[in-house]
Amino acid sequence: LLDLARVAAGAESKLAILCRLISRTTEPAIIFTEYRDTLQRLALTLEEGDTVQLHGGRTSRERAAALRRFTEGDARLLLATDAASEGLNLHHRCRLVVNLELPWTPLRLDQRAGRVDRIGQARKVHAIHLVAAGTCEESTLARLARRIDRMRDAMSVRGSLPEERRVAESALGHQP
Repeated sequence: LLDLARVAAGAESKLAILCRLISRTTEPAIIFTEYRDTLQRLALTLEEGDTVQLHGGRTSRERAAALRRFTEGDARLLLATDAASEGLNLHHRCRLVVNLELPWTPLRLDQRAGRVDRIGQARKVHAIHLVAAGTCEESTLARLARRIDRMRDAMSVRGSLPEERRVAESALGHQP
């Protein structure tokens, strides 16, 4: 079973797509995961040295040092759990948010993007959600989309959103 798990880990499609996305942009980005073990796996995959990690297991001093490295430009990628989804102003450094794992609530999704989508953000913000086809992530995304639609209906807010498939194809190419 361990051998099969190692083979599967070597062919993780979401990590491969993420690496492809990151290689195609020179912009700084925040990559959110739900779990710390995913964050550790991601850090091993992206061993470039220009990443910092921010999660709830870090001390306040370690968190501040990681944020400083990211905001001052020493690190291009901030790998974070939801410990970084509230109260941080990262809009001067970054406009790209990638969700490697989806949260269960639209509020969390909004809080993640809200780290860079703030007053003073001079550029268009991009939030990319990586969802593995044929997994429970698809149903999670569908539930999130329904909740967001209900929230929009309740608030009578109707804005046009960019077509997600077109944005994904421009960032990742034409492969599914």
